[in-house]
Amino acid sequence: MVDFWQAVIVALIAASSGAITAFVNSRIEARKKKDEEKNNTEQILAKLNELEGKINNIEDRLGGLERAQKITMHERIKRLAAKYCEAGKISFDDYEIVKQMHQIYHNDLHGNGFLDAVMEDVDRLPKVR
Repeated sequence: MVDFWQAVIVALIAASSGAITAFVNSRIEARKKKDEEKNNTEQILAKLNELEGKINNIEDRLGGLERAQKITMHERIKRLAAKYCEAGKISFDDYEIVKQMHQIYHNDLHGNGFLDAVMEDVDRLPKVR
């Protein structure tokens, strides 16, 4: 009878050992998966930070280009207006171009109103073909 109970005990130990091993293995796999997810999340965050830095750099450069374009347009409009006012007339084509330049400068690039008075002088010029 002792052999029977020994066999039962050995069987119970073996079954328990298998269950414990399966449980431990599932916990190890869950931990590995959690670590992989954490690593992936860290990689994604690092990439997002890198992209944010690049976007900020591009925004800074675009801001500089916009400011440079604004200054260039301001100077160009002012010089053209002076040329036409000195001539005392302006062609319809030139008038259309300088008006569009002023509109873009004023509205799209949010230029100041300093050129408004200059453009009023251009508006009063006789238009010629």
